[in-house]
Amino acid sequence: GLGDVYKRQIQRINDYGSRLVINDQGNLTPTELRAKVRRAARKYGHPVLILVDYLQLMRCPGLENRATEISEISRSLKALAKEMDCPVVALSQLNRSLENRPNKRP
Repeated sequence: GLGDVYKRQIQRINDYGSRLVINDQGNLTPTELRAKVRRAARKYGHPVLILVDYLQLMRCPGLENRATEISEISRSLKALAKEMDCPVVALSQLNRSLENRPNKRP
């Protein structure tokens, strides 16, 4: 029944809980993030998911503008996903100016 499903889900969370690594340091570069993920993988085992909250808090110094910087960060996250063979989910905030448009589509 539903109780059994709930118990199995709680057990799965507990199984991964000891491997949950949270790093709330902002302003990381892709290179710094990759180093932190590699260290965590050596210590806790292969990651099953990497979550970046949120993309705009990362930086990639030396690039000419923020759009190029975000593009390079995105490319680096894709490379990290391939290297670690796991999904990388990057949260990002959309430009709110779409609320002023008639169709409201991003």
